[in-house]
Amino acid sequence: MIKGVNPPLHVKPSSAPPTAKSSVSVSASPSMQSVPRAAVPQSAAPHSAATLAASAGLPADRLSSSIISFARFFQLPLKPQILADIRRQAFSAPQPAQQTTGQQTAAQQITAQVREALALSAAAAESKGTELQSKALESYAAAVDPDLRRHQKEHQGKRNKERNEKDDKTTIKTGSITADILKKLVFDYSKDDELLEILNKLPGKNGQRWVVLPFDFINDDIQYKVSMRVLLDGDKSLNRAVYMLLDICNCDLDKRWVFILESANETPAKLCVYLPQQVSKEITEQVRQELSQVLGVSIENISIKTNTESFPYEGDSGDYMPSVDENI
Repeated sequence: MIKGVNPPLHVKPSSAPPTAKSSVSVSASPSMQSVPRAAVPQSAAPHSAATLAASAGLPADRLSSSIISFARFFQLPLKPQILADIRRQAFSAPQPAQQTTGQQTAAQQITAQVREALALSAAAAESKGTELQSKALESYAAAVDPDLRRHQKEHQGKRNKERNEKDDKTTIKTGSITADILKKLVFDYSKDDELLEILNKLPGKNGQRWVVLPFDFINDDIQYKVSMRVLLDGDKSLNRAVYMLLDICNCDLDKRWVFILESANETPAKLCVYLPQQVSKEITEQVRQELSQVLGVSIENISIKTNTESFPYEGDSGDYMPSVDENI
């Protein structure tokens, strides 16, 4: 049992054997034993997320479809109770205050985004054999979604004073972002976050491990909040990434860039880039060529899309993630 993680951040039991700081109590559970990928039944004909949501008794809306997609991403069994629990947790965060019509519309958009971030975080915790209590889930979701951190800082004021201070502490002004600087930013953000440290160490029930690495920085007087999310192969001897997502939020311009890189046989194989606005075909081709040269991905496997959908992007994992249609 993991308990007392930075109160009031608590993790309900059901989990497993990661290494953690001595102040954290962990008890093993058979449910956390890794299972071979072959042991997970696969459907010959994948169903749509909406169809599966309806089969599981979930309301017919975007959130339910996203929950199905997240369950597929983490290879969770699509059991109605599991999906219902994830949806319940997605409604655990308080809604922002609503005043004028314009503010109400904006608040509704933020609320929908927060619920998707909470759903993704709840699905990730479930894949690791844990269930997070409300405050812990909200903290985890803020690490996962960089735009949520921005809204927290703008709307929670004194209630979020501690996190604001941490953001200021880990923000570094620099004109040139290097690997060493990024490493320091990630370390500064997460070094006092015991909950995030534990969750990053916990493997999924299928042996893979989803790692969240948030960081913030200022470059040329523009504030950025970033979340790097990596899915590691279950083979600990290799510890290789099979899926990596870089989610970048420009707080000053309210824009977002997302890079999703998928690997096969330890080699970058597919890249999808979401841009905050539509660009010309000429610029698109130029960007594809440059990315192909830098990352070694065939240009035909690089796609550039306009960022029209809200967070999160694990729900749009495409052909890479298998459909898991067991026990509906």
